[in-house]
Amino acid sequence: GSHLDDSFRDGFLVHIAERSSPTSSEKSYEMTTMKFPHDKVREAAYGLIDANERCRFHHDIGMALLSNIQATDSDEILFSAVHHINRSTSLLLGYPAETRLSMAELNLKAGSRAIQCSYFMSAFSYLQVGAELLPADSWKEHGKLCADLHFLLSRAAYALGKIDDASLTLKGCIEEMENVELN
Repeated sequence: GSHLDDSFRDGFLVHIAERSSPTSSEKSYEMTTMKFPHDKVREAAYGLIDANERCRFHHDIGMALLSNIQATDSDEILFSAVHHINRSTSLLLGYPAETRLSMAELNLKAGSRAIQCSYFMSAFSYLQVGAELLPADSWKEHGKLCADLHFLLSRAAYALGKIDDASLTLKGCIEEMENVELN
């Protein structure tokens, strides 16, 4: 048998749902939804994937989720999409400034919603990545986005008891705002 057959037999994979293949009577794993029955097995399999492939994989999952968000406007889908996209930050940092700004705005949206739900740790993470994605000289061209990101980042840090981080972020935000016209 195949390695997949052995994995099912030994309990490393379980079927969730099977769809019949209209053209074949053979067992088709393309038509099967499967999962790992135990987190440790899933984690071990995940660890076997090359780091660059994992990064690309998370990016693709996040973008796929994002493409479906307009229909639902669900916080859960937004949070999941941004989480996956942020796991590909090393890819995003190499993208053009326009794409990075778009991802920073997405992180601002997720961070703002997370604060509204009192998910301060998630908000802090989203807003921190959003700030990291801002291209150089963003304060001049995109002052409002920068100010919003940094202000909410300081708010999330404060809510988490990271008073020094909150203070430094807010102080830096105020200094930048004194030098630019918000647009």
